[in-house]
Amino acid sequence: LASGEIDLGPGGDWTRARRRLAELPGIGPWTVETIAMRALGDPDAFTATDLGVRMAARQLGLPATPAALTRHSAAGRPWRGMRAAGPACPVRRTVMDAAAALGPRPRARWLPGELLTTTPLVVPTREGGP
Repeated sequence: LASGEIDLGPGGDWTRARRRLAELPGIGPWTVETIAMRALGDPDAFTATDLGVRMAARQLGLPATPAALTRHSAAGRPWRGMRAAGPACPVRRTVMDAAAALGPRPRARWLPGELLTTTPLVVPTREGGP
């Protein structure tokens, strides 16, 4: 990526960029499709492996495995990504409703040498107070 061998700009070759990204260690289908949607501007990028999308699809009675969801979504080409990310999408609304029902996420803080925690950490000031 740093060498510029993969063009991730809008207007780049979507197929070539996907292929090259997938060849990189640690880059899976979700990352490839997310980059295709957000960086390349591909309106058909579809994150069928996204857990939230799969759970929402199941709640809506749609196929929930990535392969079956991809087949089911073929009718939405070439706008699958835009439809799945848009506010009118029932899958997106279901994901957002489920997230809202969980309430606010606890804020995590990271300090060097500490474990990731959801409990606020008190760091003393010079005066010794919190």
